[in-house]
Amino acid sequence: MKPHAYNPQRAIGAVPRCDVCGEELDLDEWVAVRYACLSTCVPVLRGSHLKHRHPEVAEKASRVGKPLSYGLIASASVALLGLLLSDHVLAGGALLLAAVLLAAGTAVRIGTLRASARLRSHEGT
Repeated sequence: MKPHAYNPQRAIGAVPRCDVCGEELDLDEWVAVRYACLSTCVPVLRGSHLKHRHPEVAEKASRVGKPLSYGLIASASVALLGLLLSDHVLAGGALLLAAVLLAAGTAVRIGTLRASARLRSHEGT
């Protein structure tokens, strides 16, 4: 099996494949690898492929993703509360914080997948 680099365009309209190793996956396992916090931080998906084949991705998602995920949820809740209370300064600040946390989490997620895919491709050569 040939590992491939993280490439979101290749996933559209194709058979779901692991972003790290290229193995064919069912849809819920593919989502669990791509969005590791769904199986490590907030246990929505089982993520067995992620936990057994790519424990380094699961560990980093758990370690780094939890503060980002829960911070995003909390700041989005505060933004909603600020809107309900008509406190636009509170809502704007919390919304800005939520956007920053979302951007940071996305950057970490993509960076982790790319680094793991590069590491796997170097191990295979």
